[in-house]
Amino acid sequence: MATSCACNRKSPLVAGGISSMAEVLEWEEESRFSRFSLISWWEQERLRSAKILVVGAGALGNEIVKNLALLGVGNLVVVDMDSVERSNLSRSALFRERDIGMPKAEILCSSARDLFPGINAVPMTENILHGVGIGVFRWADVIIGGLDNREARLALSRTCNLVGRPWIDGAIDVLAGIVRVFVPGDGACYECTLSEADWTILDQRRACSLLPRDSANLEPRVPTTPTTSSVIAGIQCSEAIKLLHGIEGLKNSGFQFDARNFDCYTVNYRRDPECYGHDCFDEILESDSCSQNSIVVDVLGEIDQRFGPGAIVEAPRELVCELKCDACGKAEAWHGALDSLNPDIATCPHCSASRSPKAFHRIHESTVSTEMALRELGIPAFDILRIRLGDRLIGFELSGDRNLVCGLPIGGVT
Repeated sequence: MATSCACNRKSPLVAGGISSMAEVLEWEEESRFSRFSLISWWEQERLRSAKILVVGAGALGNEIVKNLALLGVGNLVVVDMDSVERSNLSRSALFRERDIGMPKAEILCSSARDLFPGINAVPMTENILHGVGIGVFRWADVIIGGLDNREARLALSRTCNLVGRPWIDGAIDVLAGIVRVFVPGDGACYECTLSEADWTILDQRRACSLLPRDSANLEPRVPTTPTTSSVIAGIQCSEAIKLLHGIEGLKNSGFQFDARNFDCYTVNYRRDPECYGHDCFDEILESDSCSQNSIVVDVLGEIDQRFGPGAIVEAPRELVCELKCDACGKAEAWHGALDSLNPDIATCPHCSASRSPKAFHRIHESTVSTEMALRELGIPAFDILRIRLGDRLIGFELSGDRNLVCGLPIGGVT
């Protein structure tokens, strides 16, 4: 009779003194992760304590989260702004018919807990461009991307560089795919790999007024298969394991996979000396007394006390304070991230013409009402403000949000 036992009559375990099948089964079942412990370099505790941020909960995200849960990863945050659609069911192993219309991130986290009850899995149904505080990236040991557009990848790359966190990109197309690992430092970043064609597509996502365009037709949906997403996500998670164990992997390089002709190869990326995507904080300071609900004047007061009156305070992304119609001249106060504007808001309610935003970065009494909360300006929870002191760039983390955002043991990182 066939069994699932790892040992047979020639097994050294049996030869070494385990004489009965009951003893073999007892050995196999003594721990959920016993098979991993057979790997000489494996440290399960590293995975149990690991903090991983997964951005994208589609076909790749499903496979990534499944793998992380089975591996015994202890802390997981999943970010995705979309809900489950019927077309997802053919490519996403963790979605069910009953999940249609539900937030993808919530379903993935619930499924992760079913697979591994010991995981702390928290969903964030947010847009990665403006709805996720940079502190969440700083919290993570590794970021894994399952994204489907260049704009989100570019934002992810710049944020990971800013806080010095490695990220693993994945992309799929029918029976082909690619995995790329970017580790901040002296090597290439995602932005270094972009071609002129890539930048053309990115430029098309913004109108002349800087307003985001409806990008549904700018980057058409790519045909994918569950077989390819399994392969690419598997390699992404393998690279995450290596990063967590300090093993050299695809550092600032990529692995191209093509199942059509069994053509696989690696690509090394060169750092572009003119690339603007390598900005990083010289230092990040935490403020437990500040959160997105803090009033601007109080935040500026604490920053002034810490750094002196010469500090320049900036938001980490473009914010809007006013929308003005070029056609009829009417203006309206509107606060939020530039990337959060949609065509409905951007249309003038008086004459239906397109309105232009008044955007700003600097947080100062001359640009905003100091009696407003940071949240009202469009700054998400657990964000990191930018403090410029001469040629130094300091991060000022709104650490008062750390438990509000993820419900995990966030903070105290370096």
